[in-house]
Amino acid sequence: MFNKISNSKKLRLFFKAMLGIFLLSVFLGICLNILFPLDKKLYDFKYSKIFYSKDMKAMRMKISDDGFWRFYTDNEKVPKLLKNSILVFEDKYFYKHFGVNIFSIGRALFNNLVNKTRIGASTISMQVVKIVEPKQRTYLNKIIEIFRTFQLELNYSKEEILNIYFNKAPYGGNIEGLRAATYFYFGKDLNELTTSEMAILTTIPKNPNINRPDRQKNLDKKRDKVLNKLIKNNLIDKSQYNRAKDENISSQKHDFLFDVIQYTNTLTTQHNLNKTDIKTTIDYELQTFIQNYLKKETKKYKNYDLYNSAAIVIDNKSLEIKAYIGSNDFYDKKNAGENDGVFMKKSPGSTLKPFVYALALDEGLITPKRMLLDIPLNFKGYTPKNYNGKFHGQISMEEALKLSLNIPVIDLQNQLGENSLYELLEKTGIGIKELKNTYGLALAVGGIDLSLLELTKLFTILANKGEYKYNNQKILSEESSYLISEILSNGYRSKFNGYWESSLNSKRVAFKTGTSSDAKHLYTIGYTPNHTIGLWFGNFDGKKTKGELTGLNTVSDSLIQIFERIEKNNDWFKKPSSIKIKNICADYFNNDNFADISKTCKNKVVDFVFKKEQKCMSLNTQKLQYLIKNASTNISTIAQNSCYKKLINQNPIIVEPIANKEYVFSKLIPKKLRVLKFECQGYNKKDILTLYLNGKIIKNNSYLQVEEGNYKFTCIQDFDKYSEIKFNIKDF
Repeated sequence: MFNKISNSKKLRLFFKAMLGIFLLSVFLGICLNILFPLDKKLYDFKYSKIFYSKDMKAMRMKISDDGFWRFYTDNEKVPKLLKNSILVFEDKYFYKHFGVNIFSIGRALFNNLVNKTRIGASTISMQVVKIVEPKQRTYLNKIIEIFRTFQLELNYSKEEILNIYFNKAPYGGNIEGLRAATYFYFGKDLNELTTSEMAILTTIPKNPNINRPDRQKNLDKKRDKVLNKLIKNNLIDKSQYNRAKDENISSQKHDFLFDVIQYTNTLTTQHNLNKTDIKTTIDYELQTFIQNYLKKETKKYKNYDLYNSAAIVIDNKSLEIKAYIGSNDFYDKKNAGENDGVFMKKSPGSTLKPFVYALALDEGLITPKRMLLDIPLNFKGYTPKNYNGKFHGQISMEEALKLSLNIPVIDLQNQLGENSLYELLEKTGIGIKELKNTYGLALAVGGIDLSLLELTKLFTILANKGEYKYNNQKILSEESSYLISEILSNGYRSKFNGYWESSLNSKRVAFKTGTSSDAKHLYTIGYTPNHTIGLWFGNFDGKKTKGELTGLNTVSDSLIQIFERIEKNNDWFKKPSSIKIKNICADYFNNDNFADISKTCKNKVVDFVFKKEQKCMSLNTQKLQYLIKNASTNISTIAQNSCYKKLINQNPIIVEPIANKEYVFSKLIPKKLRVLKFECQGYNKKDILTLYLNGKIIKNNSYLQVEEGNYKFTCIQDFDKYSEIKFNIKDF
């Protein structure tokens, strides 16, 4: 009896001790877990990226930020047989233990003490911890590893742990995860693997750099070892086993995909793309065609010192980018081919002019046939010239646009005031970085840096009936967009030595060319109802080209060829019903209501009109003098015009000096060369102008010597109207 009682007490004491040890272990585990929590950030990996075309063709692979090829996959997308193969080979009891397999550890300890050949006891959970937090192999680190494994099991489900393993397991070199290994060793996706290939992949993580298949001549032995386990565990049948063993298996290291480089770089820079698979809107067939076409086309201009080109294609309705060629040859290191000509900012030349004319149409300043003046004009010291240095006198608005003249468009930009090109760009959020005065009137002729992408986006306004779809703003009217499109579509084409209408088989495209100073940058931006395309030829280093290259005689031909490829139908814009055909007087300076088709009108024409009234055009003595001398008119005829009657009541115009400007002269310059011009203009030759400089009367159009100091220049017209400016002179 005594012995029985003693044994029962001993048993109770034993269980109490075990319970105490267990509770103490739990308590210590909780404390350690609080003191040394699992860093979940370590399990949030950086993944490589695969960029696909719109039809899901893989185009580009981009390595992860930490330098590994690691393509994310959900374990639900891992083939069932591959998943079971890995579990059988690595951790048969994965779903039955809590991270650590005690029996495996005991077996490994016994084996390693008795035999020279060592075996491991790591579960998949333990392997995940070793992969994520690698440490030297010591007993202390093994204890830490086991503790971290318990933490892993507490924080993640079995499927989540398995998912980490499938994405992070080492497969040799900088290749990690099943999906990356499948591509680089077999050139396939996971769902395309054969049973034999799955068996080979299963063996690699045990010793990644030795077992990687691209470095082995005979893969059969390792493969058969896995196949034997699979059939033993009834995961494959005899037929599958035999087919897998008979399969002639080979492996080689496949290159990563490296295409559409600049566009995918831009996507990565602009967007936080955490996922692996990124579907783009690129039409890969079109992308490849344009890439090859530009490479061939640009070679034609090597003798002109032109080496680079770029292109972008935008779908007008969806705003999808269908092609993005950053350079004609990415591998041309000599000519900096790695640069991105679509994203690089540069002067757009004359490409912005259509928007000034469209704004002027909407303001009622012009109609397509109305005359503009292409004559020497002075805009407060700014005296622009045309590209060829010539002047055309009176010229219709549509011809001024087709010929891309500078002076008429600058004059209109000046007259548009607070509804000019500057405000248009502000509404779109494109390009504007400075105050309006910083750009001045030169904005209309390319006095701003824009990217080809930004330029092409702007032209979608004209293609989308005046709407800027990127921010859903109505920028221009449908009527002005249509009229500008009509003019640009019938512009001069160098390839056919004529206009669009003279080339019956040619695709109808509205386009505008542009050439920056010294022909450094050559542009053509074109559009139809369906697409807008931007093309640039030039040099990434900004070097000027040789010869007489322009956007028209180089880039425009390429644009037409691309449109011929991309569009089968010759769709065109429908004329708005609000546009009427009327008889008008096209004289530069005439009535504002289309009614003056009297004897005083010199240019009676049929024109497209959508505004009920026309606004008065600006007039100054330069324009007056030209009209009287060259337009067979006189001051009395002009004076009958209602616009002129409004203008003669305005104050005179001070042409020079420029208001609030600081003029700087070197002290080394002789006094006779320290001169400024003083010029004032009125609207009527009969007006008496009196000019004062700091209170002293001076002559109009005179050059006077000036000293350092502050100045006030006043111009009085007929004793009741005057203008006044201030400026200063500084010596250095």
